[in-house]
Amino acid sequence: MAPLKHSRNLVSLLKKRLAEKAPRIQVIIGPRQVGKTTALKSALAGKGVYQTADLPSSLGTQII
Repeated sequence: MAPLKHSRNLVSLLKKRLAEKAPRIQVIIGPRQVGKTTALKSALAGKGVYQTADLPSSLGTQII
């Protein structure tokens, strides 16, 4: 059950960061298949912008 606890902690942290008066860009990195996207989408709940950066080629600055 440890992954669920970590996921809830990440969701809580993201919600807190996104609720700040002047929220900054949040970057979530980690190994594949650990729940990063799921946690972020849960924290956003349709209230923000989600952009993946795991493309085969590097992203340009226009994404930011």
